[in-house]
Amino acid sequence: MLHQVLLHDDTVSEWAGPRWDAWFRLAGLAPPDAQAGPHFSDSGMVYVAALDGLGVALASKPLVANALAQGRLVAPFDIAVGQQYAYYLVTPKATAQRPVVVAFRQWLMREAQAEGRSLAA
Repeated sequence: MLHQVLLHDDTVSEWAGPRWDAWFRLAGLAPPDAQAGPHFSDSGMVYVAALDGLGVALASKPLVANALAQGRLVAPFDIAVGQQYAYYLVTPKATAQRPVVVAFRQWLMREAQAEGRSLAA
């Protein structure tokens, strides 16, 4: 990893991560220039660059699960950098109990639970 091209996703803020310097710390390695390598302003571009063999990327597992399952990408290490952001489902109180909203919320919660995500009701 010390000699690989690091691909960077600049669409997430500095505090949200994941960042290469954090990954190297978790791996017990002194990071090389953790900002070296191509920077992208779109997560999709980072994943395409990794698929094209242009370098290694930190990725959110749900976004690359299919490519991992198909063998188009590999996760060479079992080191996961935590992410500090979350997603929220919000709706006006007046529409919160509509059947379509309730059904969507239930589906979303099932999907998140299947991925092992922590949930707040």
